[in-house]
Amino acid sequence: MNPFFSVFKKTQQFLLLQAYADSIMSEEELMTFLLNETSDERFCLISQKGLYIVTPNVSLDAFTHIFIAPENVHVKIDASTIVLEVPSEIIQIPFKELTDAQNILADITYLWKN
Repeated sequence: MNPFFSVFKKTQQFLLLQAYADSIMSEEELMTFLLNETSDERFCLISQKGLYIVTPNVSLDAFTHIFIAPENVHVKIDASTIVLEVPSEIIQIPFKELTDAQNILADITYLWKN
């Protein structure tokens, strides 16, 4: 298990992720981005410019990310999970309800079509 999840409470995790987003995204992206946890202890920051796959760590300086442009991401829903197919892997963002996944898919579609 990534120590990030055992060391920090959810609210602290969110604040660290927001700080990291501030350091890697433009002001325009920060106005309208989605933040979701993946099934493998990473986070997806989704903005109009693309997908940032963030691997958190105990130290903000040790966070890492990769960026993938929207044209290189295929998005679909499988049950109540958003599936992001990128050239190097398949990323899953699980939700408790299908409607939650559908709403996030609609948001991603909106961000990447505008």
